[in-house]
Amino acid sequence: MAAQAGETDYQLVFVPWFWQPEYWVGPGEGFRRSGEESELVGLYQLNDGQLAWRRRKIAELSVGGTDGTHSFRQEYPCTVVEAFQVSDSKSLIKAVHVMAARSCASRDESAPLILGVDPARFGKDSTAFVLRRGREVVAMEKFQHLDTMEVVGKLLEWVRLHAPKKVFVDVGGLGAGIVDRVRELGFSDLVTGVQFAQRASNSTSYTNKRAEMWGLMNGWVQDQPVNIPDSDELHGDLTAPEFGYDSSGRLKLEGKEELSKRLGRSPDLGDALALTFAFPVARDDVVAFRRPVDAGMARGAWS
Repeated sequence: MAAQAGETDYQLVFVPWFWQPEYWVGPGEGFRRSGEESELVGLYQLNDGQLAWRRRKIAELSVGGTDGTHSFRQEYPCTVVEAFQVSDSKSLIKAVHVMAARSCASRDESAPLILGVDPARFGKDSTAFVLRRGREVVAMEKFQHLDTMEVVGKLLEWVRLHAPKKVFVDVGGLGAGIVDRVRELGFSDLVTGVQFAQRASNSTSYTNKRAEMWGLMNGWVQDQPVNIPDSDELHGDLTAPEFGYDSSGRLKLEGKEELSKRLGRSPDLGDALALTFAFPVARDDVVAFRRPVDAGMARGAWS
């Protein structure tokens, strides 16, 4: 994972199972692709012989009535992320939706640019910047070992370079000082601090703001087309958090500390992208303010 993030001199080399010519069997007469298999063909250009071999191997891995699909993904992954991924049933954002977004090239020129900044809390974590414009992630970058003023400098550099309409910053750890300094420099209207543990805007559906942001991001990824960088690291961040529901039926997300302990790192890029969903930002073509009547805001008016 450190090699994947470019944090060491080691180089990550990954060979997907479908590069192996022996992983193929005759599909037989009457072979029909399932919906999931059709998605795999679209993502990885698999043929029916490879799909037939995959079916056979999943059947072998299905022990005691359990579905062997997750075990297959771990033993015969299509991407480096799948080798270490939790079960899709536990992951809030599904791998198939992320893979579709990685292979998409759609643009969303009319949407406002929104910047999410997740400052590092501990020495081993990185400060992550992710810039989203509607249906696409325009840019992302991580920085290590930056102090508060250095993060402020990077943030202002991104503001000058990209001119985002809004910047959302996690105010846990270093974040509060960063927001205070940027506002002091005259950017009060541009920058908003977000506390992950604060009350969700839709508190009947989400336990806190972090669960709400990730829940909205999950809906965004599912509502294709979505265009994100072809990055294993971002893929791993997005599919990492597990989810559940509280006694009131509200979505709750695996705690950031528990997640970091399980992964051995923090999903910095995922949290930075989630921050771009903290609050609605009006599109540039919307002149008058319109208060949303419910959680289903007009898609043409908000991003």
